[in-house]
Amino acid sequence: MKAQTKKSTKKQKAVKVTRIVNIAVVLEDVPKEREMMMKMAAHDESLSYTICPKSPEEMYRYIGSLRKRGIQVGKMVLMGHGNAVNHHIGGFFPGDADIDALRRYHQQAINGYKEATKEQLKLSRLLKKAKSKQEKADIRAAIDAAREDARSRNDSRREYAEKIRMMDEMSDSMAPGARIGLFNCFAASDKKGEQFMKNIGEIFLHKHGGDILGCTARVWTVSTHPIVESLFGTYDTDVYTWGKWVKHTVAPRAIHCNGYHHKPTCTCGWGGPR
Repeated sequence: MKAQTKKSTKKQKAVKVTRIVNIAVVLEDVPKEREMMMKMAAHDESLSYTICPKSPEEMYRYIGSLRKRGIQVGKMVLMGHGNAVNHHIGGFFPGDADIDALRRYHQQAINGYKEATKEQLKLSRLLKKAKSKQEKADIRAAIDAAREDARSRNDSRREYAEKIRMMDEMSDSMAPGARIGLFNCFAASDKKGEQFMKNIGEIFLHKHGGDILGCTARVWTVSTHPIVESLFGTYDTDVYTWGKWVKHTVAPRAIHCNGYHHKPTCTCGWGGPR
Protein backbone atom coordinates (compact mmCIF):
# COMPACT_ATOMS: atom_id res chain seq x y z
CA MET A 1 0.00 0.00 0.00
CA LYS A 2 2.85 2.42 0.85
CA ALA A 3 4.55 1.76 -2.47
CA GLN A 4 1.31 2.48 -4.34
CA THR A 5 0.80 5.74 -2.46
CA LYS A 6 4.31 6.94 -3.33
CA LYS A 7 3.83 6.04 -6.95
CA SER A 8 0.49 7.88 -7.23
CA THR A 9 1.83 11.08 -5.63
CA LYS A 10 5.10 11.20 -7.58
CA LYS A 11 5.28 14.28 -9.82
CA GLN A 12 6.19 13.97 -13.47
CA LYS A 13 9.32 15.86 -14.46
CA ALA A 14 8.77 18.73 -16.89
CA VAL A 15 10.34 18.14 -20.30
CA LYS A 16 12.96 20.76 -21.13
CA VAL A 17 12.25 22.85 -24.23
CA THR A 18 15.02 22.15 -26.72
CA ARG A 19 13.53 23.47 -29.95
CA ILE A 20 11.35 26.40 -31.13
CA VAL A 21 9.53 25.87 -34.44
CA ASN A 22 7.43 27.92 -36.88
CA ILE A 23 4.49 26.00 -38.33
CA ALA A 24 1.61 26.40 -40.76
CA VAL A 25 -1.73 24.82 -39.96
CA VAL A 26 -3.87 24.37 -43.09
CA LEU A 27 -7.50 24.30 -41.97
CA GLU A 28 -9.10 24.67 -45.40
CA ASP A 29 -11.79 22.02 -45.98
CA VAL A 30 -12.14 22.34 -49.79
CA PRO A 31 -9.71 19.74 -51.25
CA LYS A 32 -8.45 21.79 -54.21
CA GLU A 33 -7.92 24.92 -52.13
CA ARG A 34 -6.36 22.92 -49.31
CA GLU A 35 -3.82 21.40 -51.71
CA MET A 36 -2.94 24.87 -53.04
CA MET A 37 -2.37 26.22 -49.51
CA MET A 38 -0.25 23.22 -48.55
CA LYS A 39 1.98 23.76 -51.60
CA MET A 40 2.25 27.45 -50.75
CA ALA A 41 3.34 26.65 -47.20
CA ALA A 42 5.73 23.91 -48.36
CA HIS A 43 7.77 26.49 -50.31
CA ASP A 44 8.00 28.83 -47.32
CA GLU A 45 11.51 28.55 -45.90
CA SER A 46 10.51 30.43 -42.73
CA LEU A 47 8.31 27.48 -41.71
CA SER A 48 9.69 24.41 -39.98
CA TYR A 49 6.81 22.29 -41.27
CA THR A 50 3.11 22.23 -42.20
CA ILE A 51 0.25 20.22 -40.73
CA CYS A 52 -3.18 19.61 -42.20
CA PRO A 53 -5.47 18.36 -39.40
CA LYS A 54 -8.78 16.69 -40.28
CA SER A 55 -10.56 18.35 -37.35
CA PRO A 56 -9.98 21.02 -34.67
CA GLU A 57 -9.56 18.23 -32.09
CA GLU A 58 -6.80 16.67 -34.17
CA MET A 59 -5.04 20.05 -34.26
CA TYR A 60 -5.40 20.45 -30.49
CA ARG A 61 -3.98 16.98 -29.85
CA TYR A 62 -1.03 17.36 -32.21
CA ILE A 63 0.10 20.79 -31.05
CA GLY A 64 -0.51 19.75 -27.43
CA SER A 65 1.88 16.83 -27.92
CA LEU A 66 4.79 19.07 -28.96
CA ARG A 67 5.60 20.35 -25.46
CA LYS A 68 5.88 16.77 -24.21
CA ARG A 69 8.63 16.30 -26.79
CA GLY A 70 10.51 19.43 -25.79
CA ILE A 71 9.15 21.53 -28.67
CA GLN A 72 7.33 24.87 -28.56
CA VAL A 73 5.85 27.00 -31.35
CA GLY A 74 7.31 30.46 -31.84
CA LYS A 75 5.33 31.56 -34.90
CA MET A 76 2.30 29.98 -36.50
CA VAL A 77 0.06 30.75 -39.44
CA LEU A 78 -3.50 29.40 -39.64
CA MET A 79 -4.59 29.07 -43.26
CA GLY A 80 -8.08 28.76 -44.71
CA HIS A 81 -10.73 30.71 -46.59
CA GLY A 82 -12.97 33.05 -44.60
CA ASN A 83 -16.22 34.97 -44.93
CA ALA A 84 -17.16 38.54 -44.03
CA VAL A 85 -20.51 37.48 -42.49
CA ASN A 86 -20.11 33.90 -41.29
CA HIS A 87 -16.59 33.85 -39.97
CA HIS A 88 -14.45 30.73 -40.23
CA ILE A 89 -10.97 29.57 -41.20
CA GLY A 90 -11.73 26.75 -43.58
CA GLY A 91 -13.26 24.04 -41.38
CA PHE A 92 -12.46 25.90 -38.16
CA PHE A 93 -15.48 27.80 -36.76
CA PRO A 94 -16.12 30.22 -33.85
CA GLY A 95 -17.62 27.49 -31.67
CA ASP A 96 -14.38 25.51 -31.94
CA ALA A 97 -12.38 28.29 -30.28
CA ASP A 98 -14.72 29.60 -27.57
CA ILE A 99 -13.03 28.25 -24.43
CA ASP A 100 -15.12 30.46 -22.13
CA ALA A 101 -18.30 28.93 -23.57
CA LEU A 102 -16.81 25.45 -23.10
CA ARG A 103 -16.15 26.24 -19.46
CA ARG A 104 -19.75 27.42 -19.02
CA TYR A 105 -21.14 24.31 -20.73
CA HIS A 106 -18.87 22.14 -18.60
CA GLN A 107 -20.16 23.73 -15.41
CA GLN A 108 -23.76 23.48 -16.62
CA ALA A 109 -23.26 19.78 -17.30
CA ILE A 110 -21.85 19.30 -13.77
CA ASN A 111 -24.80 21.15 -12.25
CA GLY A 112 -27.27 19.22 -14.39
CA TYR A 113 -25.71 15.91 -13.38
CA LYS A 114 -26.01 16.83 -9.70
CA GLU A 115 -29.66 17.85 -10.12
CA ALA A 116 -30.52 14.65 -11.99
CA THR A 117 -28.83 12.60 -9.26
CA LYS A 118 -30.78 14.42 -6.57
CA GLU A 119 -33.97 13.78 -8.51
CA GLN A 120 -33.24 10.05 -8.55
CA LEU A 121 -32.82 10.01 -4.76
CA LYS A 122 -36.00 12.01 -4.28
CA LEU A 123 -38.00 9.65 -6.50
CA SER A 124 -36.50 6.59 -4.77
CA ARG A 125 -37.86 7.87 -1.45
CA LEU A 126 -41.27 8.44 -3.02
CA LEU A 127 -41.23 4.90 -4.42
CA LYS A 128 -40.92 3.46 -0.91
CA LYS A 129 -44.06 5.36 0.12
CA ALA A 130 -46.09 4.56 -3.01
CA LYS A 131 -49.05 2.25 -2.54
CA SER A 132 -50.78 1.55 -5.85
CA LYS A 133 -49.18 -0.37 -8.73
CA GLN A 134 -49.81 2.51 -11.11
CA GLU A 135 -48.15 5.01 -8.79
CA LYS A 136 -45.12 2.74 -8.43
CA ALA A 137 -44.92 2.23 -12.20
CA ASP A 138 -45.04 5.99 -12.82
CA ILE A 139 -42.30 6.66 -10.27
CA ARG A 140 -40.07 3.90 -11.70
CA ALA A 141 -40.47 5.44 -15.16
CA ALA A 142 -39.50 8.85 -13.74
CA ILE A 143 -36.45 7.30 -12.04
CA ASP A 144 -35.35 5.75 -15.36
CA ALA A 145 -35.73 9.13 -17.07
CA ALA A 146 -33.71 10.87 -14.35
CA ARG A 147 -31.02 8.17 -14.57
CA GLU A 148 -30.79 8.61 -18.35
CA ASP A 149 -30.61 12.39 -17.92
CA ALA A 150 -27.76 12.01 -15.41
CA ARG A 151 -25.89 9.66 -17.76
CA SER A 152 -26.28 12.07 -20.69
CA ARG A 153 -25.11 15.07 -18.67
CA ASN A 154 -22.15 13.14 -17.30
CA ASP A 155 -21.13 12.21 -20.85
CA SER A 156 -21.34 15.90 -21.81
CA ARG A 157 -19.26 16.83 -18.77
CA ARG A 158 -16.53 14.42 -19.81
CA GLU A 159 -16.61 15.66 -23.42
CA TYR A 160 -16.27 19.32 -22.42
CA ALA A 161 -13.58 18.49 -19.84
CA GLU A 162 -11.54 16.66 -22.48
CA LYS A 163 -11.71 19.62 -24.90
CA ILE A 164 -10.65 22.03 -22.15
CA ARG A 165 -7.76 19.71 -21.25
CA MET A 166 -6.61 19.55 -24.88
CA MET A 167 -6.71 23.34 -25.21
CA ASP A 168 -4.72 23.71 -22.00
CA GLU A 169 -2.02 21.33 -23.24
CA MET A 170 -1.98 23.05 -26.64
CA SER A 171 -1.41 26.45 -25.02
CA ASP A 172 1.56 25.04 -23.11
CA SER A 173 3.12 24.13 -26.46
CA MET A 174 3.21 27.79 -27.52
CA ALA A 175 6.43 29.60 -26.63
CA PRO A 176 6.30 32.71 -24.41
CA GLY A 177 5.43 35.68 -26.64
CA ALA A 178 4.42 33.42 -29.57
CA ARG A 179 2.89 35.04 -32.65
CA ILE A 180 -0.06 33.76 -34.67
CA GLY A 181 -0.96 35.07 -38.13
CA LEU A 182 -4.29 34.39 -39.81
CA PHE A 183 -3.90 33.86 -43.57
CA ASN A 184 -7.65 34.23 -43.80
CA CYS A 185 -9.93 36.77 -45.47
CA PHE A 186 -12.11 39.04 -43.29
CA ALA A 187 -10.73 37.66 -40.01
CA ALA A 188 -11.23 41.00 -38.24
CA SER A 189 -13.85 42.62 -40.51
CA ASP A 190 -16.40 43.19 -37.71
CA LYS A 191 -16.95 42.65 -33.98
CA LYS A 192 -17.86 38.97 -34.44
CA GLY A 193 -14.71 38.38 -36.46
CA GLU A 194 -12.54 40.17 -33.93
CA GLN A 195 -14.08 38.13 -31.12
CA PHE A 196 -13.35 34.92 -33.05
CA MET A 197 -9.77 36.10 -33.51
CA LYS A 198 -9.45 36.95 -29.80
CA ASN A 199 -10.86 33.54 -28.84
CA ILE A 200 -8.29 31.84 -31.08
CA GLY A 201 -5.61 33.87 -29.33
CA GLU A 202 -6.97 32.78 -25.95
CA ILE A 203 -6.97 29.04 -26.64
CA PHE A 204 -3.43 29.11 -28.03
CA LEU A 205 -1.76 31.81 -25.94
CA HIS A 206 -3.45 31.92 -22.53
CA LYS A 207 -0.58 30.15 -20.74
CA HIS A 208 2.48 32.04 -21.99
CA GLY A 209 1.05 35.07 -23.79
CA GLY A 210 1.64 36.40 -27.31
CA ASP A 211 0.06 38.17 -30.28
CA ILE A 212 -2.48 37.20 -32.94
CA LEU A 213 -2.82 39.09 -36.22
CA GLY A 214 -5.86 39.17 -38.52
CA CYS A 215 -7.05 41.29 -41.45
CA THR A 216 -10.22 43.35 -41.97
CA ALA A 217 -10.56 42.42 -45.67
CA ARG A 218 -9.28 40.01 -48.30
CA VAL A 219 -5.78 38.55 -48.05
CA TRP A 220 -3.79 37.07 -50.89
CA THR A 221 -0.26 36.40 -52.11
CA VAL A 222 1.17 36.28 -55.62
CA SER A 223 4.20 34.20 -54.69
CA THR A 224 5.48 31.57 -52.28
CA HIS A 225 7.65 34.03 -50.35
CA PRO A 226 7.76 33.63 -46.56
CA ILE A 227 4.17 33.95 -45.31
CA VAL A 228 4.90 34.08 -41.60
CA GLU A 229 7.70 36.63 -41.93
CA SER A 230 5.56 38.74 -44.26
CA LEU A 231 2.60 38.75 -41.87
CA PHE A 232 4.75 40.05 -39.05
CA GLY A 233 6.63 42.65 -41.09
CA THR A 234 10.05 41.06 -40.87
CA TYR A 235 10.30 40.42 -44.62
CA ASP A 236 9.65 42.47 -47.76
CA THR A 237 5.93 41.77 -47.86
CA ASP A 238 4.40 39.54 -50.50
CA VAL A 239 1.15 39.12 -48.57
CA TYR A 240 -1.39 41.70 -49.72
CA THR A 241 -4.70 42.97 -48.44
CA TRP A 242 -7.47 45.45 -49.28
CA GLY A 243 -7.92 46.21 -45.59
CA LYS A 244 -5.76 46.70 -42.53
CA TRP A 245 -4.11 44.37 -40.07
CA VAL A 246 -5.48 44.13 -36.53
CA LYS A 247 -3.37 42.80 -33.66
CA HIS A 248 -4.65 41.39 -30.39
CA THR A 249 -2.26 40.73 -27.51
CA VAL A 250 -2.95 37.97 -25.00
CA ALA A 251 -1.29 38.35 -21.61
CA PRO A 252 -0.21 35.15 -19.81
CA ARG A 253 -2.60 34.53 -16.98
CA ALA A 254 -3.82 31.99 -14.42
CA ILE A 255 -6.99 30.42 -15.78
CA HIS A 256 -10.01 30.20 -13.49
CA CYS A 257 -10.61 26.47 -13.08
CA ASN A 258 -14.41 26.67 -12.68
CA GLY A 259 -14.08 23.53 -10.56
CA TYR A 260 -12.02 21.68 -13.19
CA HIS A 261 -8.34 20.72 -12.65
CA HIS A 262 -7.99 23.03 -9.66
CA LYS A 263 -4.33 23.88 -8.94
CA PRO A 264 -2.53 25.76 -6.13
CA THR A 265 -1.92 28.67 -8.53
CA CYS A 266 -5.59 28.94 -9.46
CA THR A 267 -7.26 32.25 -8.60
CA CYS A 268 -10.77 30.83 -8.12
CA GLY A 269 -10.63 31.33 -4.34
CA TRP A 270 -11.28 27.72 -3.33
CA GLY A 271 -7.93 27.39 -1.54
CA GLY A 272 -5.66 24.37 -1.94
CA PRO A 273 -5.90 21.69 -4.64
CA ARG A 274 -8.75 19.21 -4.52
